[in-house]
Amino acid sequence: MEDYDKAYNRKQEELLMAKREKEIATLELERQKHEHEIALLRLRKKADGEMYARQQQTYQDRQKSLENIRTRAEERDMQTRKIEVGQYQSQFRRIEQNGLYNIRIVGDQH
Repeated sequence: MEDYDKAYNRKQEELLMAKREKEIATLELERQKHEHEIALLRLRKKADGEMYARQQQTYQDRQKSLENIRTRAEERDMQTRKIEVGQYQSQFRRIEQNGLYNIRIVGDQH
C-alpha cells in the first residue's frame, strides 16, 4: 500500500507540474502575442508617422512649386508692364516732340 501511495503522490506531483508547465506555456504564449501586437502597433505608428511626414513634405514641395510659379508669373507680369509703360512713354515723347496732340487710344478696338 505504501508503494501505491508513493506512486499516487508522484503522479499527482507530475500532474501538478504538468499543469503548471501548461499554465506557464499559456502565459508565455499570451505574453508573446501581446508583444507581437505591441510591435505591430509600433510599426503602424511608425509607418503612419513616415506617411504623414511624406505627405507633409509633398505638400510643402507643392506649396514651394506653386509659390515659385506665382513669383515667376509676377516677375513676367512686371516685365510686361515695364515694357508697356516704356512703349507708352516713348510714344508720348514722340507725340510731344512732333507736336501732335491728337492722341489715339491704343487698345482693344472693335
